[in-house]
Amino acid sequence: MVLGKCGRILVCIPYMTNCVRYWCKVLCKRQKTYYRQYYLMLKPFDDAGRTCRSTKVKEVLFVYSFVFVWIYQYFGDCNLFLNAFRLRSLIITLNDDTVMFSTPFDVIITNTLKLNVEQCLLN
Repeated sequence: MVLGKCGRILVCIPYMTNCVRYWCKVLCKRQKTYYRQYYLMLKPFDDAGRTCRSTKVKEVLFVYSFVFVWIYQYFGDCNLFLNAFRLRSLIITLNDDTVMFSTPFDVIITNTLKLNVEQCLLN
């Protein structure tokens, strides 16, 4: 697990969230825009089993249990979906038992993040 130096935030979560955010923006565009047409051109390649940009987004969504979002290509409100994605990716990443921490400080930060996430879920 890679942690950023400032604030000790997990580096993978903002990276994956930015990829999914771009995908959400492309899906929200009108049919005639260049980005939407480019995406619609690449999606059949992904459906056929070839690797392209949309394949990486699909893999991230499948890892974090958003399979139906990919299948239906619909997510409702973009901000709510991104918040749910960010929260679920944080929970799954922090609950990964195979993660090894380098210092006791990292363990304290991770336990604090787990408690904050649990408190957010309870409220």
